[in-house]
Amino acid sequence: MLFLPIWMNFTPEVCDHNLRVVEALKNTKGSFSNAEFQTVEALEKFLKDAKAAPKPVGSDMKLQALANDLVRKKARRADKKKKFRVELPPPIFARG
Repeated sequence: MLFLPIWMNFTPEVCDHNLRVVEALKNTKGSFSNAEFQTVEALEKFLKDAKAAPKPVGSDMKLQALANDLVRKKARRADKKKKFRVELPPPIFARG
C-alpha cells in the first residue's frame, strides 16, 4: 500500500517503502494510459529525489492526489478474484 502522508515529511524509509510499491505497480500486467503511466513515473521521480535529499521533504499535494486517484480507479476496476499482494513491511517512522 502506498503511504503518502500529508502531515509529515518523506523520510528515506517512507520513500523506500513507496518505491517498492511503485515498482510492484509498474510490474503488474494491468494497462496504464499515458497519463496514468506519467503519474506513476512522476511519483517514482519524486520519491527518488526525496530519498536522496539531505533533509526529509514535504508533500507534493497535487502529485499525491493524482496517485491516490489512480490507485482508487485501478482498485475499483480490479478483478476481485485475482489477488495482488506484494509482501512489504510497513514503513518505519522515526521520531525526532
